Amino acid sequence: TSPSKEQEEQVESSLLDSGWPEVEDWSAGLSLVVNGELQADGALFVVETAPAGLDEGLLYSVVLSNRSSSALNLDSSPENWLSGAGWSLQGELPTTLASEASASFFLSFNPIFVEQAGAIDATLGVPGQALTVQLRAQVPAPLRTVVVGDGGWSATSDDYGRSWTAGPTPTTVSSQARTITWGEGRFFRGDVGGFDWTSPGVYASSTDGQQWVEATSAEDFWPSECAWGLDIFSCLRGGVFSWSESGGAVIHEPTDYSDLVNALVFVEDHFVGVGRAGRRLWSSDGKNWEGSNNLPEGDEYSGLVYGDGILVAAGGTRMDNLRLSTSLDGGYTWTERAWGASQYAGMQSVAYTNGLFLAQAQSNTDPLMWRSTDGLSWEEVPGMDRWESYYLLGATNGAFLGIRGDELYRSLDGESWELVLSPPADVSIRAMAVEGRP
Repeated sequence: TSPSKEQEEQVESSLLDSGWPEVEDWSAGLSLVVNGELQADGALFVVETAPAGLDEGLLYSVVLSNRSSSALNLDSSPENWLSGAGWSLQGELPTTLASEASASFFLSFNPIFVEQAGAIDATLGVPGQALTVQLRAQVPAPLRTVVVGDGGWSATSDDYGRSWTAGPTPTTVSSQARTITWGEGRFFRGDVGGFDWTSPGVYASSTDGQQWVEATSAEDFWPSECAWGLDIFSCLRGGVFSWSESGGAVIHEPTDYSDLVNALVFVEDHFVGVGRAGRRLWSSDGKNWEGSNNLPEGDEYSGLVYGDGILVAAGGTRMDNLRLSTSLDGGYTWTERAWGASQYAGMQSVAYTNGLFLAQAQSNTDPLMWRSTDGLSWEEVPGMDRWESYYLLGATNGAFLGIRGDELYRSLDGESWELVLSPPADVSIRAMAVEGRP
């Protein structure tokens, strides 16, 4: 992590006013200012970090000032200034410090290598001087990832998909998982209470992804997709709209039946959905929807993802070509790209993480996995078998999660995949969600 302009300006400000204590006896003649605050000998400097495992470094300015009448000879070896794991120093450490002079450098901490919640302690001290500061980084737990499957089954991961804790095996599989999202401090899932078009919707919420509480809901309107935004869980099927404020009760609105909505996301300040017949729609309140169908009858979109200000919709089966549509303005206007014409060809799923879009297709003639850094220009993923494909559920902290057969795989680049979870017999994993930031 490099110092930002704001942090550099903070150092310059601290150098101008290093915060000398207003005392008559200044025997030590040395001060240490961290992040603009004077630190007394033995002081405890505490910071709150991003959740464990995330690559989000913190950087703090440090100013050391010599107020004594004599120059100080110092050791510039970082290991003699800082002890303890996790913390590090950046910048040039002083070897000498003249009288009335100051030197600046940076103190940093990154939770990327931390695996669980806790306090990470270290000691910052000036070599040969009686001045030390205790450092403490308070690291929250990793963001939990949850996948859901048929029969009310679910599994959780606290290391971003590397390992999993699975729930009980269903005694009977009488429901089909459809969707799961995170919001209002909980996971919210929508299932089909059966395996046909007329089966009712079944909804449940969970604060940990392991213990689920069924929501109060009329026996109607199973959801094709749900998303959280504007303080509601908004769910769509076709023109049928359902919503919930807390996940405890689901309200069904008497709306029309129309082309199925296959994917729904929240973008900045509004919802965007895509579905059959090239349906693209949006809502500024999660309840009233606008949009239109944009593809020939029989065509459809089956996936949608938002990343780095870019929306990408994946054209699904029955398209007879590979189609990816891109929007740079939140889903109001779109750029189309279609290629690879062959019977039953189509993009089926799409995901995004860490600057990389990944799309999965079915095709008799073209590669099945594609990638892009801008959502507009796509190339096949190299190094994969011609028929190797993973239906993309989404991504968690730099890792894609995809289904092959009924098993869950994980990849950091879309090219190399590792088997991470096998569900019980008769259970298909169908959706995933990641816990939001505190």
